[in-house]
Amino acid sequence: MSTKRKYARNRLASAVFCSMVGLPYAAVAATVDSVNTDNLADPPVEGKTLVYTDTAGTETFGWFDPINDSGDPGLGISVYNEVFSAAGFDFQGCIMAQTDLQPDPNCLAPGDSGKRFKLKTTETNGPIDLVFDVTADSDSKLYRVIGKFSNLTAALNAAGGDLKAFRFETGFGVGNDFVSSSAGDGLSFGIDGGNKISAGDLGKFPGGLFGGSRVEGLPFFSVSVADFVEGSSTDGNEDAIETDGVIATEYSDLFGDWRALSQVPTGWFIDHDGNPANDSILLAWDAGDTGVVAESGWQTYQKVFEAGDVSVDYDGDETTDPLLIPIANWDPNSGSFAAAVTAEDGVTQITDYVENVRPLVETLGEGDEDPANDAISLVRSAAADLYVADYAGTGAGFKVLIDGEAVEIAPFADWADSPVTILDSEVGVTQPVFATWDPEALDGEGAYVAGDQDGQAYTGTAYDFSVADSNGDTFLTLDEIDAADPSIFAGTLDRQAGYVQGAVEDLANVNINTSINVGADPSWPTCTSDGTSTNCTFTLRVTGLNDAVEVPTIPVTPVEPEPEEPAAAPSEGGGTIFGCTAGKPGAPFDPVLPGLVLMALGGLWARKRLSNA
Repeated sequence: MSTKRKYARNRLASAVFCSMVGLPYAAVAATVDSVNTDNLADPPVEGKTLVYTDTAGTETFGWFDPINDSGDPGLGISVYNEVFSAAGFDFQGCIMAQTDLQPDPNCLAPGDSGKRFKLKTTETNGPIDLVFDVTADSDSKLYRVIGKFSNLTAALNAAGGDLKAFRFETGFGVGNDFVSSSAGDGLSFGIDGGNKISAGDLGKFPGGLFGGSRVEGLPFFSVSVADFVEGSSTDGNEDAIETDGVIATEYSDLFGDWRALSQVPTGWFIDHDGNPANDSILLAWDAGDTGVVAESGWQTYQKVFEAGDVSVDYDGDETTDPLLIPIANWDPNSGSFAAAVTAEDGVTQITDYVENVRPLVETLGEGDEDPANDAISLVRSAAADLYVADYAGTGAGFKVLIDGEAVEIAPFADWADSPVTILDSEVGVTQPVFATWDPEALDGEGAYVAGDQDGQAYTGTAYDFSVADSNGDTFLTLDEIDAADPSIFAGTLDRQAGYVQGAVEDLANVNINTSINVGADPSWPTCTSDGTSTNCTFTLRVTGLNDAVEVPTIPVTPVEPEPEEPAAAPSEGGGTIFGCTAGKPGAPFDPVLPGLVLMALGGLWARKRLSNA
C-alpha cells in the first residue's frame, strides 16, 4: 500500500518536473484494459464496493453495488473492449456493470438487462474517483460510459441532502492527489462537432417514471423526460461536464430537487407475478399533506389512451408498409384491447403487438414538442378514486398494462390485506399460506416469513419452512429459496401476486451516459515505461452537487514509513530518471541534461538580478 502511494505521487511530480525542463513525458496511445482496484474495497465491505479517497482506505464518498442483476458478485463495474455502434457513434469499448454476458457483446446488452453500473454517492459535493488501467496502443479509442448514479446522501445538511447537479471530470490520481486532465494531453470526453458524446441523454430520471421507455414501459409521473443538460460552465471544456443545476420541472414540480433515497416518498406497488426478485409496478405514491385536499394523501395517475393510430413495423421489413394500429388497442380498459390486426402479409392475424409499448413511447416527450401527438396522457387523481371494485361500470377493477397483459387491480382499500405470498394449493381454506413476503425484513433487504402476515401458521404438512431456512434465522431469503430443493416449488406451492409498500427508489436514481476518449498521442502524468511497454492510469471523477452545501474536506492520507527504493544507475538502462524521456520511452536520461538545465536556470537568475539592479 505505502509503495503504491509513493509511486503515484512520484508520477505526478515527474510530470511537473518534465514540463519545467521542457522534456516530454512518456507518450503513448491507449486501450482501457480494466478497472484499477487500488482505491476500491475488493472484496466488498458489507456488500459494498467502497470507493476510497486514497489507496489506504482512509475515507469514502460513495460505493458500487457489487451484485449484478443476475445475482453474481463482482466489483460492480467493468471494462469491455468490444467494437459496436450506438446512437450513430462508433465505440471501441464500454465501461458498464460487470455482466460478462456470453456470447452476446456486453456493450450491446439490451435495455433492462442490468448493464448500468450502480454508483451511489453518500456525500453531497464529495468526489468519487474511478481509476482505470491503460496500456499502449496505436489508435485513438472511444468508450461509452453506461451507469446509474444514486443519491444516498445522509439528508442531514441545510439543503436536506438533495442534489441539484452532477459533474464528470477526467484526470489523474485520487482524492487530494487528483490532477485534472488538460487540453491536448490525449485524454478527454468524446467530442463530436464541439458537442460531447453521450449516446442518449447525459442524465435523466428513469423512463419508467418520466417520459417512458421501451423496456421500462409507459411513464408514471409524466409523459415528458426529466433530463439533465450540460451547463455553460463546462461548455467547450473537453475534460469536464457539469449539468446546469436545473432539475427538470417534470420532477421538481412534484419533489423539488433531486431527492436522497432516505427522503423519497413511499409508494404502493403490485408484484404482479409474485416474484420479489424482479421489479414491481408503481401504482400510487404518498404525496403527504400538500395543503390541497385533492392533491394530498395517496395519489396516482391514470393513463388515458388517445384517439388515433400508431405506426408499427411488425415484420421488421422496411420494404413493406408498416401497420397502423389503433392506440386504443393498447388500453387494457377498452373493449378493443389486443384486438387482432392483419399483419403486413395481409393474411396473418396478430395480437401480441401489445407486448411492445415502444410505438407509444416514441410519441412521447423525448424531444417531441407537440403534446397533441402523444399516444397517451396522464390524469392525476386520488388512488382510492381510480382503484375501485367497479371501474366505470365495467364490473371489474381498473386494469393496468403489464407485460402485454391487462392486470386487474384490487380496490385501494384492499391492498394492505393482500401481500405477496406463497400458497399451498392443496391445503383447504383453513390456512394455505406457506410464507408471506416482508419487504422490511433483514434491514430492508426483504425476506419471507412463515405463515400469513397476521402470524397464522401454515397448516399443511407437505412443506417445512425450516428446511429451506438454511441459517435458521426464521427468515427465508430469495437466495435461500434459490438454493433450496427445486421441488419446493415443483409441487403445490405457488407464488401469489400481491401489493407491496416501499420507497419509490428510482426518484433517487439518475441514468447517466457519457464517453471517454483515449487519444493517439497522450502525454499523461500517470504513465510509466520500462523501454518496452508503457502502462498508464486515468481517473473519471464523479460528483453529486449542491452549491448550498459546504464542500467536504478530503482527509489526508495517514503517513506511514515507506521503504527505500534504490535508483538504478543510468548506465544500467533501468528506466528513465524522473519518468522523462529524451528519446524512445524508457531510454536512459542523458546525465549532461541536468547540468544544462541548472546552468540555464542560473543564467535566468543572473539576468533577473541584473535587471533588478
